[in-house]
Amino acid sequence: MHLLDHFQRLFSVDFMPHAYCLREPGLIAIHAVADGIIAFSYLLIPAALVILVRRQRDIAFPWMFALFAVFILGCGATHVLAVVTLWRPIYRFDALLKIITALASIGTAVMLFRLLPQLMLIPSPAQLREVNARLEETAAAAEAASLAKGTFLSTMSHEIRTPMNAILGYAQLMLRDPGLGADAKANLQIIGRSGEHLMRLINNILDMSKIEAGRTEINTITFNLYRVLDDLAEMFRLRSEAKALRFELLVDGEPVPYVLADEGKIRQVLINLLGNSIKFTKRGYVKLHVTLEKRSAGQLWLSARIEDSGSGMTAPELEKLFQPFRQSERGLNVQEGTGLGLAISRQFARLMGGDITVSSDPGQGSVFRFEVPIESGDASVAVKLSDARRVLSIRAATHSPRVLVVDDQFENRDWLIKLLTSIGFSVREAENGQAAFNNWKEWSPELILMDVHMPVMDGLEATRRIKAEPGGRETAIVVLTASALDEDRRSVAQSGADDFLSKPCREDELLEKLRAHLDIVYDYEETSVNPCPPLNGAGLSSDRLARLPLELVEELRDATLSGNKRRLDELILKVSATGEAGCAHGLRELADKYEYDALTRLLDEACRR
Repeated sequence: MHLLDHFQRLFSVDFMPHAYCLREPGLIAIHAVADGIIAFSYLLIPAALVILVRRQRDIAFPWMFALFAVFILGCGATHVLAVVTLWRPIYRFDALLKIITALASIGTAVMLFRLLPQLMLIPSPAQLREVNARLEETAAAAEAASLAKGTFLSTMSHEIRTPMNAILGYAQLMLRDPGLGADAKANLQIIGRSGEHLMRLINNILDMSKIEAGRTEINTITFNLYRVLDDLAEMFRLRSEAKALRFELLVDGEPVPYVLADEGKIRQVLINLLGNSIKFTKRGYVKLHVTLEKRSAGQLWLSARIEDSGSGMTAPELEKLFQPFRQSERGLNVQEGTGLGLAISRQFARLMGGDITVSSDPGQGSVFRFEVPIESGDASVAVKLSDARRVLSIRAATHSPRVLVVDDQFENRDWLIKLLTSIGFSVREAENGQAAFNNWKEWSPELILMDVHMPVMDGLEATRRIKAEPGGRETAIVVLTASALDEDRRSVAQSGADDFLSKPCREDELLEKLRAHLDIVYDYEETSVNPCPPLNGAGLSSDRLARLPLELVEELRDATLSGNKRRLDELILKVSATGEAGCAHGLRELADKYEYDALTRLLDEACRR
């Protein structure tokens, strides 16, 4: 009843002096409990705000939360003092606290109104859901575009590789003709090298596409690092000497000849870096310094330092150097390449756990550093490399293996049939997967060269059907694919095929596959010394070119300056007709490698003599 009486007198206007309520315990309880609950709640709010700001460090307007926390703390403190003043009248302290709370409240209100336009821009949950939906649609569209780009590149690669397979195939077949003249063979070699150059450009674009899609993989093998470096040194020493440059190779550090790493990517990176150095260096030197060293935790690192005395680069050029399709000023002047080489090289290096860095100053040359972690390899499992030798025939007393060639393109079947028949294979052909399956049941070939994309039945389905038949496992199937995408090659492996070979097919690689799967022995052409002189300062010099008719030298120079490759090839044939076979060979090598700066320098000097 006493508590009810107190509630009934809550709105009484009777004067009640301080501490009068002490005479009424029920009223004291109401004040103390209510103010205590309010104070506790007020104190919980700043604690929650502190936790929010600490965990969400990027939250908008954190200082606003801090000011609001001060205001709430002040409010809570006034309620605590309200309980205290029931027994102890500390009105001055209570007034001071209220002044502080009032200032904080005014500041909070003013800042809140100032922030109101910005707060109105914060999207609502419905707006956020709409934005997220649009982002999901955009992401789906980007994924579809990426898939479409990948499909387009894969299709274009297939469409280019398929006819290129026939072009290079017939060129290799004609090179086997012993009655062919030297000039005709030289022309066929130009066709082969030009085709391979085109395929390298296509592969660069495909590599960039796979890198962007995150589908590039590391393929580690055990290989002889010293052999790779020797091959590169031999390749680039000739190119350096053709430009009167000094090429140096130095290998030091840990004596580890066999390493476990991605040989293809390491080789491609070094080729790109060395090729650029030689391309953009007019005089002086190009140096390759390779070091094998153990670093933290005993990890073995390959460090390659490529230094040149070229024109160097400016700081703005260095910033854009590794961007796809971007070239430095000197690259634009040369007008050669796609602008992808360095971008792909850095991506490969980072994919392998390393990186490529560069330092350069205008007129002072450039220094590229390529570093990747590698492992020490076992020589017993190393990939064995041997010098390519032309196969003449299957060794006598060896049976003629039955080989079925399956391709819907007549040209691709025809050159393979002629090549294999000339070597001693027994060959039949089929133009689609169904015909291949029927031929297999009727003829029982020992090996099938199977194309993938064909009408009626594709090569993978034919492979699955043959392998599912009794005795199908005894027939080796090598799939010839014009696709360069890794996922397509995995599909080949999942079909049950024993091996695959990329189009365009190289004669030596194709015949090596057949030898391995059929366990046969070849007779090879005897290697002989190349009668053409090597490409060096003595083999092709301005003095030697000066012996040619001046009109012919000037025509060669004009064709080089205009970049007219067709006209240049015609003029080189005229050089050969003059009896200067060595000059013609040297000019052809430089022209096929698009070393126009070296050609221009030599021809200019010859014209002045």
